[in-house]
Amino acid sequence: MKNACTLLLCLAGLNTAFAQKEASSFSLASELSEAISGGKSQFVRTFDDRFQNAPKGSPFLYDEWLPGTLTLFDSSRTGDSILFKFDTYQNEVWIRKIGGDSIIPYSDYIRQIDLRHPDGRSWRFKKYPVSNGSNPIRFYQPVYEGARYVLIKDEHKVLVRANFVERGVYTTGLPYDRFEGTAIEYYLQVAPDAPFQKIILKKRALTELAPAAQARALEAFCNKEKIGNLPSGEEAARLLEFMEKG
Repeated sequence: MKNACTLLLCLAGLNTAFAQKEASSFSLASELSEAISGGKSQFVRTFDDRFQNAPKGSPFLYDEWLPGTLTLFDSSRTGDSILFKFDTYQNEVWIRKIGGDSIIPYSDYIRQIDLRHPDGRSWRFKKYPVSNGSNPIRFYQPVYEGARYVLIKDEHKVLVRANFVERGVYTTGLPYDRFEGTAIEYYLQVAPDAPFQKIILKKRALTELAPAAQARALEAFCNKEKIGNLPSGEEAARLLEFMEKG
């Protein structure tokens, strides 16, 4: 795997508020553009050994480089003629530079990531304040964003550690870390100021949030839409939308 670079804050005293600042003496987009084009940037450091002894398998949502757009915290956007990958394990985006190498932007700069596949599929990764107050540091995929309810998911590759055991002529397990399968976790916000709570995506868990007077209408809606006890993300989004309208 090619060497990777990561955009880092290097000025002393900078904090999270700086990453979200309204006024700045520099442009995040121009700094990122400079790094992508191969020029020097004060926010780039090279890690030559980042992927030595790397786990087997892939941490990426999709292994191919995909077109997309980054929305930065200063509201600027970039993405034209740039290709991306999303590392679901480290929860970070990779960018393919013009020269073919890859860089990893410091995630505090990025508010949202949109990726597009040539076959029409698309993914959005956005920061939400899940279990860490008002300073979201991880990307989640929005499933439904309404005036009251917000449902998001964390889709990530699972890293299984090496478990090699040698007993004389007998050996068991594997001598290397590896990515096996994908885990999906859902989080639900039930009011604009409410904290996100982890939720098992079941029809009952969602419908119990509605007033009792809406129960019959919800059951009729689920029957009409053929929403079962274990709805998909899309079905859960339709159900939450109906609950808000009701």
